[in-house]
Amino acid sequence: QVNTENLDNPNNITAQYAKNVYAATAILGQQTELTNEQKEEIAKALFEEEAYKAAARVYTSSDIKTTTGTKDVVKKYGNTLGGIVMNATIAMAQVEDIPTFEKYATTRAQDQLDAINLKIATVTKYRDDVLKLPAPKSATLFHLNLINAIESYRQTLINMRSVHTDALRATIGAHDYAVVVKNVYISADFFSQYFTSEGVVFGPKEDGAFFSGFLLTPQTP
Repeated sequence: QVNTENLDNPNNITAQYAKNVYAATAILGQQTELTNEQKEEIAKALFEEEAYKAAARVYTSSDIKTTTGTKDVVKKYGNTLGGIVMNATIAMAQVEDIPTFEKYATTRAQDQLDAINLKIATVTKYRDDVLKLPAPKSATLFHLNLINAIESYRQTLINMRSVHTDALRATIGAHDYAVVVKNVYISADFFSQYFTSEGVVFGPKEDGAFFSGFLLTPQTP
């Protein structure tokens, strides 16, 4: 059901999709009688036009700062990044996504919405912390891969939060969730390969040791 308050909101996927389907079928219906198959094709095409609004921003090399990658620079980068990833992983674990979203979807409870907002704020900080960190040029692809994985996760959480105001956006988020959350951890895992290829070894008490053969694994929803 479409909330009439959202009909004029261009970013509300559900409302705009409903308006577009209604308009298209009404106009075409005046010209010819539409078959069910034609109606489905129209609906699919119009949904694809609206779905892009739920997509995450894609960061590129122009959005980050790079440095000359001497071995000392790479090691310092690894220790800083290791601290960021470790702190973010601990902070993100404080809110369990699936149970929280399920409770919010069924109860609209404010405490569940507060928990969702806290999780989104935590993921946003994670993204921003990595964005601000200058990366060795040799780490550019790994760095951007992590940033974009975090941003996709962030956007997915935002999409899922709209379950009571934009059902289609929330559905897109729920569909994407398993893949994007896994990619956040995989993107961090890849750094162990990067530092190994650069010949950088971290001591057990260094934050960069986080990447020394240690694979992150997301919690099972």
